[in-house]
Amino acid sequence: MADRYIRHEYHQYALAKIQSDYGDILIWLYNQTPNHKANFLKLAEAGFYDGLIFHRVINDFVIQGGDPKGTGSGSPGYVVDAEIVSGLTHVYGAVAAARTPDSVNPERKSSGSQFYIVEDKNGEHGLDGAYTVFGLVIDGMKTVETIASLRTDENDKPLENVYMRNVEVIRLTDGQLLQKYNFVAP
Repeated sequence: MADRYIRHEYHQYALAKIQSDYGDILIWLYNQTPNHKANFLKLAEAGFYDGLIFHRVINDFVIQGGDPKGTGSGSPGYVVDAEIVSGLTHVYGAVAAARTPDSVNPERKSSGSQFYIVEDKNGEHGLDGAYTVFGLVIDGMKTVETIASLRTDENDKPLENVYMRNVEVIRLTDGQLLQKYNFVAP
């Protein structure tokens, strides 16, 4: 009982909060994918994502961002080794790393910065085992749904840019996660 009390009051978790033109998105980052978690936190703390756009949005599928070029072809200049974990799947709200196709990337290494959020309420389980899922949206899926429903061009880019105004790292305790977001840390 005392251990639970101590964890409840004092243990803090690092989460990512995306402030977009349409609202905020709060992301839980999985410990099972430590390199992706550390990379995302590092980029957020460095301000890398601030001002970037969601360059690919497909209703009932995903929204994708994190490309400094805003085209789907940009990166920070490096890749992250795959951390595909069987229990982390493409459920509604899953956050996963984008990557180049198997034909040029058989090791399934992830983009150093591009990520997508699954917006399909049934999930996108056809992607399971092929991409690294490294987080889960615990608040803000209405924002994701709004972005996903925007009108796009033939390349799935929104007709008007949707900016990530700020991506910051926030630290919350178990108690704060439960009280504010009804979320229990795994």
